[in-house]
Order: sequence, then C-alpha cells, then structure tokens
Amino acid sequence: MKTKSLVLCLLITLFVGCETRNETIGAVTETENSSDTTVVEPVEPTDPPAETPAQNCTTYSAYLGADLILNGSFEEGHSLGNNRWGVFPSVGAWHADTTYNDAGIEIQTGQSIGGIAPSDGDSKLEFDAHARNGFTASDVAVYQDIDTDAAGDYILYFDYSPRVGGNTETNGAEVFFDGQLIATLNAEVVGWQTYALRVSGAGDATRVSFKGYIDNNTVGGYLDNVHLKKIVDNEEDANETVSYTSCVNQ
Repeated sequence: MKTKSLVLCLLITLFVGCETRNETIGAVTETENSSDTTVVEPVEPTDPPAETPAQNCTTYSAYLGADLILNGSFEEGHSLGNNRWGVFPSVGAWHADTTYNDAGIEIQTGQSIGGIAPSDGDSKLEFDAHARNGFTASDVAVYQDIDTDAAGDYILYFDYSPRVGGNTETNGAEVFFDGQLIATLNAEVVGWQTYALRVSGAGDATRVSFKGYIDNNTVGGYLDNVHLKKIVDNEEDANETVSYTSCVNQ
C-alpha cells in the first residue's frame, strides 16, 4: 500500500493558481518540476508591511480505495507517436462536451512537445485544442461519468500546469463535480502542481469535468494524472494512505 503526503487547505485559504469554492479542499505540491511561486506586488515605502494571515492547521490521515478514474494520464484512446499531437472526440473514458464548446480533446505525447513533459506517463491534455478533426472551436470541456456513493467522500486529485508563463488570460480552467464548480485553476509559472479536492458522492453517475476558459486561441493549460478515490474506513480496505494538512485563515 502506498503512502502519500499532500498539503491541503480549506475554505478561504488562497493559493497561487487555485481558488477554492464552498467547502472543497485545494492542494498544491509534490510533483516533479513543480513550481509554487507567489508574485507579490511592491508597495510604496510609506505603506505599512502587509500582515500574513494567521492560520489554524490540522494534520489528518485518510485511507483511499481503488482509483475510479479510467485513463487518468491519457495514455489510451489514441495512437500518437512520440512528440506528436492530435484532436479527438474521446480518449478512452474521457469525452468532449460539445454542448459547452465545439472543441475536441487535444492530446500531446512525448517529453519535448508543448514546452513541458507530461507529469505522468507519455501523454498530457491541453485545454485549448486546435480546431481540427471536424471541430470548429478551441477550448474543450472534457468529462468522465463515474458511479459514486451518496454516503461516501472522495479525494479528486490531478496535476495542472499553465502552458504560457506570465499570462493569466489564456491558461485558466475550471473543475466541476456533479455539475458544481469546485475549483478554478490559473497560474503564471510553468510547472506541474498537484491539486486535491475533497468531494461528496452523489449516489449515481457523477460527472467529473474540466473546462478550459473560452478564448479560442489554441494555447492553454495542461492536465495530467487525474485520480478519484473514495475515503475508506480502515487500512485493510485501502490501496493508499494519504496524509494531509488542512489550514484555515484566522
């Protein structure tokens, strides 16, 4: 059984590139080549120094069951060669939601395409696809439907990176669970960051969806290494143990 440490924050705690919503949890850490840089605007010398909000932090452990996401690293559903890209209506269990935008799923393969290697495996998804393969627009909504237990809680975690450094206009994306917006992603520093969100099951086919901001310029953020795992009661039923620290600003 694997053990993993995440840094999670609740409610009004702010992150570079992650805005938490409602009572969801956002997390940033632990992937190779990750960046976690806060850009602070300079203040006039006459201004008092900004105070850092005090935080109340608690460390927890949770047992996680099997991964419910299929093809979380986008390795299946295409036959792209090394350092190639393509646009598809679906890749494995992931599907493009053309009711959001007439855009397909762009997959990039290889370690030297698009400015950054995948965080896991050999493939990654770009939110701003090219208008190819019969599609007329760029920014995609990609989803997967998963059966969840209404009495259960889950951890949804994934890796995100902007493609364009120093730009918050083109890299943005949103995360939805069962139709509810649970996180907004945006960043200026290219590099993979891991985000984790604690969500409650819906008791039926639950849609996990990621949507790129619509600007139709074919350049956007990247997604890789997506997982959804149920929190289970005991170690015997677990495939993985996660330790996390939740923090709330005072």
